[in-house]
Formats: sequence, C-alpha cells, structure tokens
Amino acid sequence: MTAVSQYDPDAPIGVFDSGLGGLTVVSQMLRLLPRERILFVADQAHVPYGGRDLSAVRGFACGIREGMLVAGCKAIVMACNISSATALDAVQANHPNTLVLGVIEPGARASLATPRCTDTCSTSPLLVTTHHRFAPSRS
Repeated sequence: MTAVSQYDPDAPIGVFDSGLGGLTVVSQMLRLLPRERILFVADQAHVPYGGRDLSAVRGFACGIREGMLVAGCKAIVMACNISSATALDAVQANHPNTLVLGVIEPGARASLATPRCTDTCSTSPLLVTTHHRFAPSRS
C-alpha cells in the first residue's frame, strides 16, 4: 500500500479503536478541532482486542494504519487502550513523518497534573510505574 506522499492540511485525521468507544475521543477532537475532518475506524471484525495475542493486536493496528495512510490521513490517533499499550511503536515504525498518537500517555500526563495524583500514585504499583515514566521529576 502506498500512502499520500505530500502533507495535505485538508486531509482527515484517522482515529481507530477496536470498537465504538473511540467515538468519545472523536467527539472531543471535534469539539476542540471543529474544522478538522475525522476518519473513524471501529475494528468490528476483531473486537474485542482484550485476550488476544499481542502480536495479533499489533498486526490489526498496523493494518488499520496502512489503510488510513492510503486514505490520505495526515495523522493517526489510536483511541484503543490495548493497541496504544502494545502497538504504538509498531504503528509509528516505517512512517516516521506521520504523527501517530496513543491515548495512554496523554491520559497519564493529565492525571499526573492533578494534585490528588501524589496520594493515589503512592499506593498503586501500576500508577507508581506510570508516574516514574511520565513525570520522573515529580517523584
């Protein structure tokens, strides 16, 4: 598959999820970026991604990326938690000039910006790891 070779500011932003939950991301994007066009893909053929082999999830995500690039998307948002956690690097690979965003890091950064995070992060091993990864200076 071949992607559009030149950046087009009028091209859509691609958003995908394993199901329909990603529409919440789309609604916020449209609220914040009302002039942007959005191409949304819900991978109903493979939903749910949970419980699947992680290499399969990476394959699904990379396949969707290729379809979005062929459709001319100027950027891609992985609105799926599982694919963001397991396939972000793979989706970013081979297309370094295309902006690809997952949903985990922005959510983690936003939660770390709240005052309550200090107390909560100290009691949860997962949140401690996230805290150290995304806000090491606040540790």
